[in-house]
Amino acid sequence: MLFKIANIEFLGPFSNPGEIEAKQGIFLLLKQIGNEFEVIDFGYSKNLRTELNIPDEQESAAACSIVIAVHYSLEPSSLKTHLRAIESWFEQRDSTTLPSATPEETLLVSFK
Repeated sequence: MLFKIANIEFLGPFSNPGEIEAKQGIFLLLKQIGNEFEVIDFGYSKNLRTELNIPDEQESAAACSIVIAVHYSLEPSSLKTHLRAIESWFEQRDSTTLPSATPEETLLVSFK
C-alpha cells in the first residue's frame, strides 16, 4: 500500500521491521486505530531495517498497534527537502489519520 504525505509516497504499513529494506530513507511511525492510521512520529536513517529492528521496540510496538511506513531515498538533497516537508506537515496536522485499504490496493492520500 502507498501513503502519500506532504507529496511524498511511503510504503507500508509494515508490522515486521524485517520486511523493510536495508536502505536509507525516511520512516513514519503509525498508530493503528481500527482501520485507520495516525502518524505519531517520523525520522531518518541510513539503514531503515537496522534502525527499526530493535527487539524492545518491536515488543512495545506490537502491544500498542504501532506500524511503520517508509520512503526509500538515495539522494541526500531530496532527503533534506522531504524531511522539511514532513516536519511542516506534522506540525500543521491535527489528528489526521490515513484511511484504510486492503494490501492489494494502492492508496494515495494527500494531507494539507
